[in-house]
Amino acid sequence: MSSKQFFQDLAVAKAALFDNISNIRRGEMDDGIAFTFFHQDLKDPIEVEVVIRDITSYLKGPGFMAFTSTESSGAANIARFLDKLSQRIPGDSTVSDVLEFISDRLSTRLSAAVDGTLWDPAVLSSDESDDEKKLEFADDSFSDSEISVEAGSSASYPAVMTLLMERSDIAALKKALMKAQSAGISVGLLPAERGRAPKVTSLSVRVSQLGLPADALEAWDLKPNEYLVLLVSFTAGYPSLKRYLELSMDQDDVRFRFGKCAAAKPSLLTARLAFSEDEVLGDDESAGANQGICDAAFLPNHVSRSIDRQLNRCLHKLLALRRSQRVSWTSAQNALSTLERNPHFGISSISGADEEPMLGSHAPLALHHDYALDDEEQMSIPLVAMQLALRQLAHCTEYCMACHAKLEDGPGSLKPYVCASPLCLYQYLSLGFGPSLEHEIINSPYVIDLLVSFFYSATKSGLLREFPSGLALKLPVIDEESKKNMVAHARLSTSTLRIQPGVANISHSLERGDWVVLVAPIANVCLQTPFQGLLRMMPSHKYFFKDHDTDSLQAIEWYVCRITDVQHQTCVFEVLSGPYLALHYGSGISEHLARSSPLPEDSWCRALVCPFNHDPEGLCERQRNLSLNLLMCGIPSVLEMRAYLLTRPGRQLSSWDRMDRSAIALMDWILASNRSHIIQDQPISPRDAPAETHRFNKKDDGTRYGDKPIRGYLQFRFAQGAPDKEHRFTQQFEKHTVNSDGVRQMFPTLFAWHGSPLGNWHSIIRTGLDFADRLHGRAFGNGVYLSPEMGVSNAYSVSRQGLEANGPRLPRCWSNSQLVVTEAISLCEVVNRPDMFVSMRPHYVVDRVEWIQCRYLYVKVNPTAMAHDDPFPGRQPKDSEGYIAQDPSVHLKGMTAKPFEVPLAAVPARRRAGMRRLTERGTLEQTRAALEERHDDGTDGGDDLDLLTCFDEEAKVELKGHKRLLSSPRSQSADEAASAVQETTGKKGTEMGEGAEVSRVTEFHPGTLDHGSLPKLPAPSWAMSSPAALHALTREIKDLHKIQTTITSRELGWYVDVEKVDNLFHWIVELHSFDTELPLAKDMRRLGHTSVVLEVRFGASFPVSPPFVRVVRPRFLPFARGGGGHVTAGGAICSELLTNSGWSAALTMEKVLLEVRLALCELDPPARLDAVYRDGDYSIGEAAAAYRRAATAHGWQIPPDLKDIAAASWE
Repeated sequence: MSSKQFFQDLAVAKAALFDNISNIRRGEMDDGIAFTFFHQDLKDPIEVEVVIRDITSYLKGPGFMAFTSTESSGAANIARFLDKLSQRIPGDSTVSDVLEFISDRLSTRLSAAVDGTLWDPAVLSSDESDDEKKLEFADDSFSDSEISVEAGSSASYPAVMTLLMERSDIAALKKALMKAQSAGISVGLLPAERGRAPKVTSLSVRVSQLGLPADALEAWDLKPNEYLVLLVSFTAGYPSLKRYLELSMDQDDVRFRFGKCAAAKPSLLTARLAFSEDEVLGDDESAGANQGICDAAFLPNHVSRSIDRQLNRCLHKLLALRRSQRVSWTSAQNALSTLERNPHFGISSISGADEEPMLGSHAPLALHHDYALDDEEQMSIPLVAMQLALRQLAHCTEYCMACHAKLEDGPGSLKPYVCASPLCLYQYLSLGFGPSLEHEIINSPYVIDLLVSFFYSATKSGLLREFPSGLALKLPVIDEESKKNMVAHARLSTSTLRIQPGVANISHSLERGDWVVLVAPIANVCLQTPFQGLLRMMPSHKYFFKDHDTDSLQAIEWYVCRITDVQHQTCVFEVLSGPYLALHYGSGISEHLARSSPLPEDSWCRALVCPFNHDPEGLCERQRNLSLNLLMCGIPSVLEMRAYLLTRPGRQLSSWDRMDRSAIALMDWILASNRSHIIQDQPISPRDAPAETHRFNKKDDGTRYGDKPIRGYLQFRFAQGAPDKEHRFTQQFEKHTVNSDGVRQMFPTLFAWHGSPLGNWHSIIRTGLDFADRLHGRAFGNGVYLSPEMGVSNAYSVSRQGLEANGPRLPRCWSNSQLVVTEAISLCEVVNRPDMFVSMRPHYVVDRVEWIQCRYLYVKVNPTAMAHDDPFPGRQPKDSEGYIAQDPSVHLKGMTAKPFEVPLAAVPARRRAGMRRLTERGTLEQTRAALEERHDDGTDGGDDLDLLTCFDEEAKVELKGHKRLLSSPRSQSADEAASAVQETTGKKGTEMGEGAEVSRVTEFHPGTLDHGSLPKLPAPSWAMSSPAALHALTREIKDLHKIQTTITSRELGWYVDVEKVDNLFHWIVELHSFDTELPLAKDMRRLGHTSVVLEVRFGASFPVSPPFVRVVRPRFLPFARGGGGHVTAGGAICSELLTNSGWSAALTMEKVLLEVRLALCELDPPARLDAVYRDGDYSIGEAAAAYRRAATAHGWQIPPDLKDIAAASWE
């Protein structure tokens, strides 16, 4: 009934009148409304569509989603406002109510932006509630920086930004960022200037720290040494948790952008651009952005759009649900989605907490803690946002990219996708929630070239199985009878069109940026000109003839053009592609032009102008395919698009006036509809490449397997086929691993070639090989035909002339292709059950399509000069992993009939482990690389947050546990106390002469300690399974070594012999150079000690858990006998700082050593040496026991891994 009511209301709305709205109609989706919105302050009308989230709940609060499909400088800002406005449309609205609501709010906003009253509450409509008014007034999401009516008039940040960011809540921001730093996240302030509030804050983690699989990194175009970066902009100051949780769905107080960067901290310029997509750069800024590409540019990653939308719209709502109901992120997201569809859904019906991993097991331990459930005073909004963003990226293939619901159990995919909801699929394919076209063009331009070429060939040959519907494409129709086409006079030499008054169809005006097809007869060509003579007369044309074209009576030129300027009846155009020669349709068009327009003067000719304004849904298949081909002829080459995108980080193709909206939508669909993950596996061969084909009978020497390509072919690899197809293949592969005799096969699969005309490959890479169409006969039975010989299959890859659609002779290959693809042949993996094949000789005929999976694609190419100059953009060749052992009874052969080895990379990563055949050299190199990666911590501490201190001078924020624990006259922090000691020592030294300073501290000679007399432990069992600890300890050792090389040991007061550290989890440290006036120093001199020797042990969870620090020698007087210095009777250091209660992951080992040394210098009571047991060392057992007693007595939390750390032996 709700659906019927909706259509009735839509019919009523069509007959009604609404301010600033026209052309009300049914939307592209069945449950949607579409209309045209116009306004006096808009240069051009915009197309708006409103989709009902659940048509069955119409008038019962289903929720609405409003958006625009118009691409222009102003429309991008309108789109953001419509997105926010969607959440405010009353749930019980009729179609007319929705139209009135949007018209009223949008008109009000546009008028306010123009007259400068945007921030005046008086401009808000009187029917809004008080809460709505407050929200509108506080919301600067549609301020001058975002609703500029004129292109380029927007500012980067609203003027109110500075005032808002100077509030006293900057102290809370500093505390939140310190919490993020303590979790091992690098924090950046942009700009990092003392006394100036940051416009943007960055949080980053190196990719290698997440422990993501290598095949996932390759699929997602992430490099281990890159950083995942979250940018945060607080446009209304740092909010309290209560205020943040109460923000509306369309809030703009806290804005997020998630991406990647080559550095831990992106440049201010590229960060600013990330929040100002429509900003126009000056020349200096553009140059800076170009430099940023190589240095510290912030760039989107493969899931940026999806995560940005989730963080900006949903984070505060998800956080509120999680904290109130104590549920996981997944449960909270499901509940929020249900609430959006049904506002009456009861919160109490949310299921209880469910266990799910925050990140993968290899991620830093500090990020495994669920910060979303911290106490309110400890809550860090940026840290929670970063943790959720990293979680969504790490598990992106498990969740819907549109609604973020967990996908049903299925095959493990390398590329993220959407759930079964039609709305999510629509958003994925049409609204940019799928793979980023710009990202793929930058990183894999020739893969995009290949996909577009395949689609072009499919439409050109009439083999397209699935038309891209629902994209609102606008295409040309080359038909002299079409009322949308215009007759004009053209002067091709000056690229000028002239539409004279009185000619037909003058009412259809052209605008700047429009694409058109220009059809004009060729001058000075006789009707009966011989065919060969015609070729000689027009050598510059691109010819695509059939034999019967020679009998045509008239030659016509076709151009795909873009209108660059319009002045009254005259238009200037730019030729995007062409000319293309057509003989078949010449007569009809020429006669129509002669009837419709007077004879032009010299240098002008009659022309038919065909705008891109037809709906393809109403065209016949032949005309639709032709129109799609014409659209694609106007698309620039991938290298041109890549060059444009690289001129400014984060740039979108929609901002380029060279691109048409329909062209972008079509390319988005081509990319998003392909669920296979295809990788260019080798660079384009040099022009003078030798004739050798492949690596036949050659021992693997560890070189790149792309360095000996098949001549004339470019190799692409299916890192993964379409997930559903891959899943079915895996099931069959596992099922038939055991043959009919119950014996497990040594070679469960074999490899074979398959050739097919170019027009078939668009469908093959999406749905796999099948035998639905008969193209070459089936002499050996029904099934997919494959061959062990490449030359045999190659004969079937040649496109047949008869398959082409009847029409003008457009290029057989995409005209702007850099590869110029002419043929394609696939190397396929097949389940090795020849006894169940339809035929084995002379070809394999397999009727079970789920037994076949394409693994490599060899594409015959004729690259352009630009492609030869840039043979492998965006990627680096990978080292060879070896080759697959093949069934000796099956002989796979290459083009020259020589044995062909299949690289190990042909099969998915999860199957390679059991098939790996690495050389000794390869194993050594990979092991060394892995060890180097483990010891590279990948962290950058980021900016000094003390730069924010000027804003909170009265808020003395200290890290938990980083304060003095016992009452003492000397209660300074470690750094302050150390500075005071140095100043005192320096003054006394100056007064008493150079030699006096030496006499004021105990003597110490670095490197004289006998390490052979000290405990020596092997690497613990957890060493290689604790990458986070290894990274942290490597960083600590590097830092300590650097400090020791720049500051004298006497000034430091501690010493670590780095050369003797052969186990990162076990250190020996010496504390020395004590003031001679201290009782401890006097005891040391009397008993012959020059240092206090410490042993420091680290567990698997460091830096989340503290190290265990104890004294080895000398023995100290225990507390019971008047001792002090925080040394227990067993030698352990008694300090809350070294327990879970007081430890912070942000503490460095330098500060820990300073803290321990200052504790030894305490005078109430003073540390004293034990003269009775002067010769004995403390044992690890008595130290651990004493540590437990002290922690229990004080109520401090003991680290759970203390037992393992304090074990007598780690072996």
